[in-house]
Amino acid sequence: STFQRHSIADFLLALAPVAIGEAFKADISFRKGLPRDFLSVCGTAAPQLEMARISNYIVKNRDRLSDTECAALEEEIKSRGGLGVRGADFVSRIRQCFVNVLRYINMDTIANVCDQMGVEFIQSRLAPLPPSISSQQRQQEGRQSRNPLEESSVFRLQDPKCMRLVME
Repeated sequence: STFQRHSIADFLLALAPVAIGEAFKADISFRKGLPRDFLSVCGTAAPQLEMARISNYIVKNRDRLSDTECAALEEEIKSRGGLGVRGADFVSRIRQCFVNVLRYINMDTIANVCDQMGVEFIQSRLAPLPPSISSQQRQQEGRQSRNPLEESSVFRLQDPKCMRLVME
């Protein structure tokens, strides 16, 4: 397709690791550990586990809870997407981290990602290099260097978009 590997999603996929890396270096909150119980409070099974926990609580305390209180507990869990308080807090914390990552996306970051994508674009479309003959082999066969480009060579690109200068 026309925009193969050149969509907004592709750009964001390249930008996200760079921005997260910058945030990781600059902001200590990105280096804090995950909650020990994050696998228990969030994930595919978490809503079922939380609903089972609340159901058990309701069953055990049925004589002390009114129908209104039972319904309120079940409604509270549903309002959090089936997650308990700790699961909802975890999701909120992760979302806030993504919001904070936006602070580390600046023009330099975007320019670096553009350069990376440009290099990838050119590298993936260049023909493979022909097998090279070492200078020793050339001398043995009596060949002259056939490289038309030397340090003093001057040339003009037909389309300047095909050039990327990247120093790694």
